[in-house]
Amino acid sequence: MNNTLNISLAEMLFKIDAKAYEVLRNYLQIINIRLGGANEGNETLEDIESRIAEIFNSQKGANGVITLENVKSMISIIGNPADFEQYEESEERQREMRGGEYYYNRGHYRSSGIGVAVNEMCGTITGVLYAFVRVCLIVVGISFVTAGFVIMLSFLFIFFFKIPEAFFLDVSEITLGYLPDFMKFIITPSLYPWIMTFSTIVVWLPLMALIYWGIKMIFWFKAKDGLVSLSLLVVWIVSATVLGLLIFNEGISFARHSFSQEQTPMQRVPDTLYIAGKNRISDTALDNMLPFRIDTHYMLIDNENKELHISPRLFIQRAGDNQESITIRKSAHGSNAKTAFNKAQKIDYNYQIVGDTVFIDDYFTTAPNSKWAGEEVTVSLNLADGKVIKIDESIDKLLVTPTWVNGKRMSYSRKTIGSYSYWTITDDGLSSYEGIK
Repeated sequence: MNNTLNISLAEMLFKIDAKAYEVLRNYLQIINIRLGGANEGNETLEDIESRIAEIFNSQKGANGVITLENVKSMISIIGNPADFEQYEESEERQREMRGGEYYYNRGHYRSSGIGVAVNEMCGTITGVLYAFVRVCLIVVGISFVTAGFVIMLSFLFIFFFKIPEAFFLDVSEITLGYLPDFMKFIITPSLYPWIMTFSTIVVWLPLMALIYWGIKMIFWFKAKDGLVSLSLLVVWIVSATVLGLLIFNEGISFARHSFSQEQTPMQRVPDTLYIAGKNRISDTALDNMLPFRIDTHYMLIDNENKELHISPRLFIQRAGDNQESITIRKSAHGSNAKTAFNKAQKIDYNYQIVGDTVFIDDYFTTAPNSKWAGEEVTVSLNLADGKVIKIDESIDKLLVTPTWVNGKRMSYSRKTIGSYSYWTITDDGLSSYEGIK
């Protein structure tokens, strides 16, 4: 027969089994150790004992003896002593964070004046920071939306509607609006629609994403757009990859460069040499010819006849001890050196020397319905020192003046009288002529 003991809990008497008593005593001792040092610890311990008494009173069996199973059931209801420690630590953290004074007795909280002031100050700072961040996000969002729309509309107006007209007034201006027309001459016709389609996707999708992100920043809303964003990203990556492959394939036709050169001696060159235009296409340019420019090359795009009219480059340099001469250099690109050389030889460019005047064409023309192979023509006049050169205004724009001569940086100030610009050959090469009033 098990030994029993009589104990008192919350002024109530209980008969308890010896083994159950040992477990209950250890349980209460541990709780006392954990709560004894806390504020109002004795009151807390009394509350716990009252709760234990209530549980035991409801669990007494027929003989009124508290068993080991009753003690274990009580512990499962109230909790282990470790739970009291976690609760105490949690309240200590609250006391540190709030700046107030907390005590356990039935969960009451009493704020101090310092705690209230700290709370108000933290709330104010948090509100100001939140407002600042929102303003920044709104400003950035507006910038994204504005930039996206401006670029999209510019792309649409320039490349599709060809406006504003201010871009297309002068045949010597760089005209982005005619880039699609020019691309028809450098891209295989069957690939042109595909390249334009993929180019539009590659440009427009990031701009649309930029506008969408800007709208989200402004209105601060959440949307289940992960799947759509991932799908559009895949579309953009595929389009960019295909576009890159198509451009690479087209670029193979520009892999090699070759040239053909012809030098003709000039006999009895007069002291004053005129350079004028002959068969000037720029004078007879039709309304359907579109101006375009790459670097120093001026072009006219003839969509009706599927031709390009390209300006040459004119160099005037010092002959030195060599004979005065004129050199015509024709160059082109191709998939291999032989193809490039053949394309260069096929360039039809003419000049003529009559008396004291050198007549040169201000444009050469590509073959109809052919791709532009980077054809170039360079006209070089090699003249003796002291020669004076008068260049007609229609040809003057073709003149390329060297920036550096013999390690010396050159600066040029054109001397223009009437429709001619005046130049002369010195020890440093070409210079502006100041000898005429």
